[in-house]
Amino acid sequence: MSYREGIIFKISSPNTDKIYIGCSSLPLKKAVSGLRASAKFRKLSCNVLFQAGEIKSEVLAKFQEITVLEMRKKMGIIQAQNLDKCVNTNRAGRTNAERYQDTKRQLKKYQENKDACNRRHALANMRIRGLPPRPLTILKYNITDEEIAECCKR
Repeated sequence: MSYREGIIFKISSPNTDKIYIGCSSLPLKKAVSGLRASAKFRKLSCNVLFQAGEIKSEVLAKFQEITVLEMRKKMGIIQAQNLDKCVNTNRAGRTNAERYQDTKRQLKKYQENKDACNRRHALANMRIRGLPPRPLTILKYNITDEEIAECCKR
């Protein structure tokens, strides 16, 4: 096992209530600038914050003599405490069993709200395409003429 120094940090923006939680063995300034550089060329979950404008970064925890695996587990705990605000798409430090349980919970939540989710997607697709949905979709999700007119105006 390789032991090293490490930090868990938070990136936030005054323009949004969302946060990104990350970890690194680099100093905070280098970790954030590396993340910002990567975000320019790759689709990262923290792009939302960088696009919102000015960002603030702070160290949440500092470690001496810690393995990467232990640091990721601690980061996962912090992410779980901030699930409602966290933009991270993957929660760090989860076991396969925990990931499976989370996926089951998400699937159950989707099954319970399937029609509402699909209706939201139909409205979003109308806005993107500028075209009304198919007649079957209109009937199935009770899409009104006003919603169609609002979504399809350009």
